[in-house]
Amino acid sequence: SARKEFEYVLNNDPFDLSAQAALAKILAEEGAFSEAAKAYTRLVEQCPDNLEYLEALGQVAHEASDWDLALTSYVELVKRDSSKFFVHLPVARIEMGRGHFQRAFSHIDRYLDARPDNVEALLLRADIYEKREQYHQALETCFHVHALAPQTEGLLRRIGLLYDKNGQ
Repeated sequence: SARKEFEYVLNNDPFDLSAQAALAKILAEEGAFSEAAKAYTRLVEQCPDNLEYLEALGQVAHEASDWDLALTSYVELVKRDSSKFFVHLPVARIEMGRGHFQRAFSHIDRYLDARPDNVEALLLRADIYEKREQYHQALETCFHVHALAPQTEGLLRRIGLLYDKNGQ
């Protein structure tokens, strides 16, 4: 297999960057996310200016549920290249899962600065409002989503539930 071939090459020359990168990609494609994260970590250490490796590290760490590594990688990536704003969305999800709602809001806002009508980000913002029991703001956000994408699955039901929670 290709994986075994690259492992063989790396046994003979552990510093072969192209073989390391190819193996890391294969590991990710095979779903071996923890192994891929280790491989991308080595690549980032050897090539700290390569943002492609840093982005891949964030993605595989996220897939491996290594939240600390994913956050570190994503935050560093967007700090070095603001065009990589899309990482604010997974960072917001991670922060929300950890109960860090203000941090999550901050990342959602940065994402929405670039894509103000992104339904996925707006729904995540509504989720955060709901978790914070800010039902009125969650409703307003859902109404905004409805104006943008009225066919959004489950949106009308959600609006109804939010009305109930808001005491309306």
